[in-house]
Amino acid sequence: MATKPIDCTPVLNALSKFSESCRTDAAAAAQLGIAKGTFSKWFKKRTLRTGTLQALAAFEGDPAVAKAARQALAGMGIRLATFDFGHIASQLMCAGPSAYILSPALHDNAPVQNLEFAAAEDLIAALADTHYYETFAEAAVDGFATVPEHPLLKIGTADYEHGIFPQKDLAEVYRDAKGEIDWDRISQHIREPHSRRSEAAHAIWECAVHEPGHRLFERIIEKTACRLKDRDAGTPTLSDQACVEMAAFAAVDAYKLESTVIETANTIRQAVNAERSLEKSPLYTIATRLFEMRYPMRTQTVGRVVSLKERLSENTEAVSKIDGICAFAYQALYSNRGAYFFQAGFATAQVNKHGSVVDYDSGRLVRSVVGKKRHAPKRAIVRADKRPSGKRRAEPTHCS
Repeated sequence: MATKPIDCTPVLNALSKFSESCRTDAAAAAQLGIAKGTFSKWFKKRTLRTGTLQALAAFEGDPAVAKAARQALAGMGIRLATFDFGHIASQLMCAGPSAYILSPALHDNAPVQNLEFAAAEDLIAALADTHYYETFAEAAVDGFATVPEHPLLKIGTADYEHGIFPQKDLAEVYRDAKGEIDWDRISQHIREPHSRRSEAAHAIWECAVHEPGHRLFERIIEKTACRLKDRDAGTPTLSDQACVEMAAFAAVDAYKLESTVIETANTIRQAVNAERSLEKSPLYTIATRLFEMRYPMRTQTVGRVVSLKERLSENTEAVSKIDGICAFAYQALYSNRGAYFFQAGFATAQVNKHGSVVDYDSGRLVRSVVGKKRHAPKRAIVRADKRPSGKRRAEPTHCS
């Protein structure tokens, strides 16, 4: 018996209105992440493939388009539910350079399964960084008798880390037998942290899919726990005050990263309240485990920042910087005020506890609302005429 063709008219009508709101088909196609010719072909053929409908159902740039596509899929007996990847990607920007996989995947309109894995990989990288910086802080308090060893290798080094981990010129470190620069080894050195992150994410993902639930905690610890190693004899001796300052900055970085892990994992967990089918996703399983691992550590993480900040009370410049980092993380993840993120040449984002907007330089725009719609960000660019005048009252933060 022949399958009755699906009526794509409601989807095409929604796409037509979306194009009108964008003013041109080219602008609409850019936001959808497709070529203008592909957009025109949809209207010419008046039919859409299942894969196209699935991509449109996950499109976060226009709720009407996504709803029409989901209804069309439901008419085919296909139920599609997704996490709010736009908001997840925006929250992960607070983790810094380590969480860099999901945002480009979202821009490229990757399949849902790819977006789920990308979100898991970024979360795992942020967790590994959290473990590293809290271990760094503890080692600094002890005067660096030992030093932390990042489980997935570092991507970038903060200024305060240079005292214990001096920057090295790779062109001088990697030389071949003739004394010439070994570009292959330099390239391998640069790729290694990315390879380790991918390998760790795959191992944890496979564990979530195929192994008993209790093994997931063990696998996460195995892949992300930070270990200590003996300090190099050539490392310069640091004063007690310098060690305390380094410990304080590492502690506040651990706070920022842990906050990102907790709140991003919670966004993933909360999605299951509205759509129970998402409970079967490995991303939900991993996010739930990460939330359960870090949430009980919250008081200890905040207490470490407050305690070390008090020991630096006379260093007003350092205290001001620490307060600024705490305030920025709080505004982005816990406040109505929100924070802006700029990825040069790629995207701008605004995120607060109610939602986010990611504005890609290519023209693609992703809006998300997870709380009160009236408080969710409307745009990702700060307009000159909307910038606050005068000094705004500082909000209290976890570390105040």
